Amino acid sequence: MKIEFKKHKTKSATLSITRIDGTQTWSTKVGNLVPHDLCHFAVETILKLENSFYGMLAQGADIQNFEIPNRGERPVLSEESVWTEFVVNQFQSELFVGAFYEDFNAVLRATFQEKGLKKPTELTENHINQIRVLCRALVNQWDGVEVGKSLVLKWGE
Repeated sequence: MKIEFKKHKTKSATLSITRIDGTQTWSTKVGNLVPHDLCHFAVETILKLENSFYGMLAQGADIQNFEIPNRGERPVLSEESVWTEFVVNQFQSELFVGAFYEDFNAVLRATFQEKGLKKPTELTENHINQIRVLCRALVNQWDGVEVGKSLVLKWGE
């Protein structure tokens, strides 16, 4: 699957997904949503997740159904995709703050407990470090993309 983030003058971007079968879905991204989706790519790639954001898009989900309540049918989120969303948010917050959590898994457990969710699957230190490196590298690549140009990633190949 081809994942393309195209940068616009308005500080927005378009995320276009072209699946292996040639079908497409796309969405306009504003604010911090591009770094968020890049962190999704890092988490889902490093952990080899198949039923989270990009996996669901690869399986045919419409990207706009994730973002606009009541516009279409909301996708049924797997337990994996809910877990992934919290993990991605935590990595993204590290990026914005510019500092790492001393105990990533402890923060994740506390977040799940606060939300009334069952205890999360914990990450290994190796996975945490790999995801941090890839998140930062992808965001740095995106920052270097000129207006009108794209950052293209491949999923599942």
